[in-house]
Amino acid sequence: MMVFLGMVELGWWVQSWISVATAAREGARYGTRGLHVDAEEIAGVTQVTLASTTDLVLAGIGSNVKIIVTQVDVEPDGSFTVFDSHEIGELAATSAVCTTGPCDSDKVDIPSISLLNEAFSSNPAFCTQAEGCRADIVVVEAFYDHRLIFPVPFITDYLNENITINGRGIMRVAIRRVPE
Repeated sequence: MMVFLGMVELGWWVQSWISVATAAREGARYGTRGLHVDAEEIAGVTQVTLASTTDLVLAGIGSNVKIIVTQVDVEPDGSFTVFDSHEIGELAATSAVCTTGPCDSDKVDIPSISLLNEAFSSNPAFCTQAEGCRADIVVVEAFYDHRLIFPVPFITDYLNENITINGRGIMRVAIRRVPE
């Protein structure tokens, strides 16, 4: 019985982990439509994707979820500024976006990504400056507090009753769109 309960719990956790990773990726993919896509709109797409596969209620994001959207405006010379940032949800989670180096290995290293984007923007095989090619960045972080189905003592001896799962979607906005 213990092995069966453990397998069910592990399967539920993996399903939640996949859902969070998918939601973050979908939010970032939506954000690549252009730098002027509203961060709140990106967070909403992430929320809808997450709600479709977890116990998140769309009517009100609760204390078990946080979504953080960061949009970075990268200049052709590699310099950057954080263009927009938006958070929804009440979960006590902090962003892993690092804007000043050196950055830890578990952080989203914006200075390093900006240098890679400079190389991308200056390579005529990918784009020309006359085309207005940009390499701006959208980072979507989704955090979900997964609750155990069976909070029985032999499981909670090794795990907390709530396990925070996080997923990140980092994508490049290669074409800057101007707001209409």
